Amino acid sequence: MKRILAIISIFWSVWAYCLNTPPLWYNEDWRMANYPRDLYIQGFVVGEVQVGESIEQTHQRVKEKAQAEAVQNIVTTIEYNANSVTHSSQTIGTSGFQETTQELFVTSTSIHSAIKDIPNLSIESWHHPASNQVFAFAWVKKSELSLKLTKQIINKITRAEIALEEAEELLKDGEKIAARNKILQSVSYLQQIEEYQTVIQSVDVSTTIEDLSLAESTTLKQRTTALYQQVKNGVFVYIGGEVSIFGETYPAFVQQIKQEISPIGCTFTTNEDNADWVVRLRGTTREYNTLQGANFNAFFVLSEINLQIIKGKELSIIFEGIFSEKGAHTLSTKEAAYSAYKNTLNPIAIKIMEIINQ
Repeated sequence: MKRILAIISIFWSVWAYCLNTPPLWYNEDWRMANYPRDLYIQGFVVGEVQVGESIEQTHQRVKEKAQAEAVQNIVTTIEYNANSVTHSSQTIGTSGFQETTQELFVTSTSIHSAIKDIPNLSIESWHHPASNQVFAFAWVKKSELSLKLTKQIINKITRAEIALEEAEELLKDGEKIAARNKILQSVSYLQQIEEYQTVIQSVDVSTTIEDLSLAESTTLKQRTTALYQQVKNGVFVYIGGEVSIFGETYPAFVQQIKQEISPIGCTFTTNEDNADWVVRLRGTTREYNTLQGANFNAFFVLSEINLQIIKGKELSIIFEGIFSEKGAHTLSTKEAAYSAYKNTLNPIAIKIMEIINQ
């Protein structure tokens, strides 16, 4: 019986040892022989189990670092080969859009942003029980990466074309904001395409211009640029009405609303007939309450603003509602009224932008 138990114990020890046997990729010479850097993108990372961290969490963290190192190795390859990789890019001379195209339509000689996710990337990790370290190895064959990204370029070109076609239709219907959003979708796709093209040229010297779809992407850039020129002035918005504080006109509120919604890229007009959107405001205030303390008085005022949003070309009311907020101040009811109006700025601006951006 003891003999049997001894055999079982030996067998168990051998089996346990085998479970913790380092994988082949743990050996640097083996990695270099089987995953040479001229054929593979790779990342190898060592991490220790941190206090309060489970083994599973360490595995995940170290794997993510190995993936990041693989990405960094691609970036390094791109920077190293950048001077030998050139092609033309669209240049815009109109103020405003020029910054966008320079930001998004970079040439391959100066990569703007790294590829974030590597298609077909394999990642493995192993825990060394003696040192309590976790090792992770990430790798992908350059030819497989090139093939995958080539397919993604075709996919992104199709999506960019669809976005531009939708933008053209929206422009015909006078939907400038929606059209601009579609154009920006196309710009995003084209940015990804250029990044993929840069990576492929860097990792695969056998790639041809046809493989990269350079002609197609260049044509799309030109179409996107031309279409953006049509909406560069944004949407024309008229904002007006009567806003008062206890019967005294308060025109500053209209200007404050304009400042709040200006980030959507609209152009303000003083002519309702030329506006794509008409925003009418009618605001009044009334005293709500006064609290008297030992050394101060607190004045409370209620503001009520009727908001009406009209689609200019259709002359149809898209939204109408009342926004009411309280304001308080220790100086006077007028200062409390300013506070009450200030409290309505954000919700009114959000509603206007929500309607216009639909």
